[in-house]
Amino acid sequence: MMFVWLTLLLGRGGDRTTDTRLLLIWDGHDCWDQVKKGTTEITNVFKEHYKWYAPLFRHAPDEAIDFWWEEWRKRFRFRRGDEANMRKAWESRAAKRHQGLMHNIRENGALHDWIPDDIFARYEAFWRSPEYQTMRRANKTNRASSAGGSLHTGGSITYPATAKKMEAVKAKVKRLEDERDARIAAGLPPGPPIDEDEVWDRMAGGRKKGRIYGKGKVPKRPGRGLG
Repeated sequence: MMFVWLTLLLGRGGDRTTDTRLLLIWDGHDCWDQVKKGTTEITNVFKEHYKWYAPLFRHAPDEAIDFWWEEWRKRFRFRRGDEANMRKAWESRAAKRHQGLMHNIRENGALHDWIPDDIFARYEAFWRSPEYQTMRRANKTNRASSAGGSLHTGGSITYPATAKKMEAVKAKVKRLEDERDARIAAGLPPGPPIDEDEVWDRMAGGRKKGRIYGKGKVPKRPGRGLG
């Protein structure tokens, strides 16, 4: 009888383990419910396991991206069936976090002791290169190029005016993203992802005679919403 009693006791939970990792729930778009905790661990994974050359996240080899993902996912639980969507959301957030870390090092002198010296030396050379400087200027003034637009508007818009407009758009996008993150943290529907092109279009006053300020003539496209 004593043996049977012990067997029943152990079978009811004596050898049961509980997964205490935080549960992250996919938000249906490009993130999860507890944004800050997930993003903080993305930063921690980068700083704990940075051994690949990747001045931009998309430059990282598949080996690196797979490794960082596995290290991050070990720290959380997901709902059944969410893993593929969480991987896509993680890649989107990891790219933004990586960009932010590089920006803080390059522009603000943030500590970079988590990056091996040989890799950081290559980063400094990359940031000084003509190719990177050209890319930076293009990104500041021609974010809409992938949509088929052009910054040429008959000479009526100067580079300083376009750059100033872009800074305003970036500030607007950040505010909208912060509001969206706050809704997710509060358990509310997040709404659709923020579309930077659409923010520009609205701040520029919309389409006029088939043209948009700062883009020139662009084809119509369905709106995705600003959240």
